[in-house]
Amino acid sequence: MGKAISLLVLLVSACLLRLIPYIVTTQPFSTDIWPLILFSDKLIREPDLKIWDDTAFDGHNNRWPALLLESTQYSILTGLRPEHFLSFTGVVIVVVEIVLTTYILLRELLSSASILSLYAIAVVPSFTLFTSTLLKEVYSYPLMILFLLMALRFSKRNRVKDILVLTLVSLTLVLSHPLSPLMSILFTASYLYTVLVEKAGGGVLHGLGDARGIYVLSLFTLLYTVYSFTYAFRGGVIALSYSDFMGLLVIAVAVYGSYMVFKQGPRYVIAPVVMAIAFSTLILNYGGALSFSMPALILYVAPVVLLLLPLARLLVVEDVYDPYYASMLLPITLILFYVLLIDPLYLPVMHRVLNYVFFLIPIVVETMDKHGKPLLRLYRLLAIASSLIICSMVILEVSLGSDPVAFYWRYTVGEVIGFTEVRKLYDGVICGDSKVAYFYGNANASALCMLQEYSGSRGLYLYYMDNFKYGYVLSPLDVLRLRSPCEYYAGHDLLYNNRDVIAVGG
Repeated sequence: MGKAISLLVLLVSACLLRLIPYIVTTQPFSTDIWPLILFSDKLIREPDLKIWDDTAFDGHNNRWPALLLESTQYSILTGLRPEHFLSFTGVVIVVVEIVLTTYILLRELLSSASILSLYAIAVVPSFTLFTSTLLKEVYSYPLMILFLLMALRFSKRNRVKDILVLTLVSLTLVLSHPLSPLMSILFTASYLYTVLVEKAGGGVLHGLGDARGIYVLSLFTLLYTVYSFTYAFRGGVIALSYSDFMGLLVIAVAVYGSYMVFKQGPRYVIAPVVMAIAFSTLILNYGGALSFSMPALILYVAPVVLLLLPLARLLVVEDVYDPYYASMLLPITLILFYVLLIDPLYLPVMHRVLNYVFFLIPIVVETMDKHGKPLLRLYRLLAIASSLIICSMVILEVSLGSDPVAFYWRYTVGEVIGFTEVRKLYDGVICGDSKVAYFYGNANASALCMLQEYSGSRGLYLYYMDNFKYGYVLSPLDVLRLRSPCEYYAGHDLLYNNRDVIAVGG
């Protein structure tokens, strides 16, 4: 009974933290949600539309249509607008699913799962903010956890029910998002690799067995590949050139080869160390682009460091090792090095990849309880409490408009009204930053046209007040500093102003 109450408290806390931005602003949170709202509304108004018709949609969101179709069905059944499902009901449902599936997965992996370990789901600021609205990737998280769980269970018992559930989950996961199925493949393949390294080194083979594991991995990879190259590739799947592929292969050999070479003793720390080197290189090389928000970034990074720091002690001092650690860190390290060394253009979306570190944190926290000394268990409690406080601070700052990192994810009532009114007044392509472009859709707005403003080109330029406070967002790493609003009044024709949004003509 006590554990059930603790789990209920966790579920309520995790949901409330994520609903704060929506409760404070009363508007959908995150830039990525607006295309989903736009296309769900369109499907409701025009039910004869074909989901694969790129001329009716944007050619991206309709290529992974699972969430788009579900939000539309919800609206039809309840009579509520899609934004209610994407901002509130769906968030609650998915957060509950993430908590419960993580709980079951921990029980499967470690034979135990404490409620305190599950609090890792609620105390990482970047992950909590990202899951504060129901995006395609957020929708795919519980499906990914369920896929990993069913793959493990299939390796232990070959039951018809498990096969059917695994097949259904695999199909839905592939339809939900391009990155999550890929990370599932990488995690599973890396786990099989680490198990084989353990077996070669005289370790005990456990968990996902060789033959069945390879079978599940092969079928899922085939399904994902066929879908990606026959249908989804039109939606913007990363296309690797020959040189990119060769570079990726060299990095993979270096990262995974290092793990195999150091399989005695230092193997315990090779994955975390390599990842730390890669992340440090990112900060050193691109610190200038991040300098505008570096102090605020500390609040985002601190909880992750606090919760993963004991991993070094568990591996080196306590000699507690599991292939699960490396199987999650190795793929993320590989992608990080690929972006740094081969294609830095993907740096603005690296935060999405780093979000998958979340899957490791509950495992580390649970291991601290199982194998740690009393001092380590006390540290676990203090780390989670501190992280919860930090995470709450970040959520409140973002919701109130005081955060320089994720300020453009927040939409106020005045901004939504202003953006809507400007659209009624002007039917051309509007120049605005990423926040504006996502609200209107890329066909109706452009963030890059801001560069034309400095060359004297004419057009409609739309700004919201945070543009002058924090900057004009081209990407998470490219934020332009603007002059004061007064200069725009003086040098342009004022077309609209509601104190939250101003629109000026060249």
